[in-house]
Amino acid sequence: MKKKYVLFLLAIFMLCGCFNKTNNSRTFILMGTTVNIKVKDNTNVLNIINSSIDAMKQVTNVFNRYDPNSEVSQINKDKEKVSVYISEEFKNMLELSFWLNKRSLGAFDITVGPLEELWGFYDDRPKFLPTTEQIRTAIKKCSMDNLKIKGNDLIFQDPEMELDFNALAKGYAVDAAVKVLKDNGIKRAIVDAGGDVYCIGDNNGQGWHVGVRDPEKKDNIVGFFTISNKAAATSGGYEKFITIKDKEYPHIIDPRTGYPADSNVVSSTVLSSKCTIADALATAFFVLHPEQSLNIVESDPDLETIVITKENGSFKYYVSSGLKDNFKLIGVRDQRPETRRQKVKRKFVGRIS
Repeated sequence: MKKKYVLFLLAIFMLCGCFNKTNNSRTFILMGTTVNIKVKDNTNVLNIINSSIDAMKQVTNVFNRYDPNSEVSQINKDKEKVSVYISEEFKNMLELSFWLNKRSLGAFDITVGPLEELWGFYDDRPKFLPTTEQIRTAIKKCSMDNLKIKGNDLIFQDPEMELDFNALAKGYAVDAAVKVLKDNGIKRAIVDAGGDVYCIGDNNGQGWHVGVRDPEKKDNIVGFFTISNKAAATSGGYEKFITIKDKEYPHIIDPRTGYPADSNVVSSTVLSSKCTIADALATAFFVLHPEQSLNIVESDPDLETIVITKENGSFKYYVSSGLKDNFKLIGVRDQRPETRRQKVKRKFVGRIS
């Protein structure tokens, strides 16, 4: 069956075979993102797909900070909050966020809302470079150390803190849909939410081919890998950024400094069995130095990563050992990055000029 390239919105392409007319698919908007659910079975499964969509919508009811009626929005509105009762689902996500914060050396942080507002990433007002004092004031409101969980009560050290689950909510919604599909016996399907992708089963007896977008030419890909029953998520600064005095600032904040990420990373892709984790760590790896990201991945058999940096005008590819033989570059003579061992065991780096 002839293969084609299908672009998904954030940074990942799916290279997949055409779906039969008897197969089912739905495309819709959720959290400002185009979502695609495609089931590659020869039966009518629209009811199951609709149930998976309902599961994704339930996630937005809890974690979408731009929905004024969501649980997280209601919490953020309370500027005098000290202790707030939270749902069990909210508590579970918080506990995962604490784990991810420590796992990522502090690069993943759900309390960066005040900094995002200061920089103006999500509004149309004229952009300006915040002063050092403004950064210091905002960053005091941003630390997961200022949050405590006691039973189902969330305790705030600073009532002006705001929570933002955007860095993992899409991945969590994908996982919710995947659970519904698997629980109902679906064997082959794709769930994609703006580049946060989970591939169920195989594609005509082979794994699904996932392509990583070229950071400078969004209609092209730089390479691809193959996955099955796995999630992949990519973060990049090229989709959302602001321009101040002719300089572009990526929308991903380094919570440790209060400034947009400045690590030379232009794209970070993470593979995991859970799209929630892939989504969150892809954001964190955009902030961290690639060596730090590879250290994290190489110590966890569930994780793989491809981190792309731009240094001295050239792309440099940091590829974890589990993807060394899977990730193939496009437009390079042998379609493979040249590899060399680094200080960290099983770490490989490839470069093209």
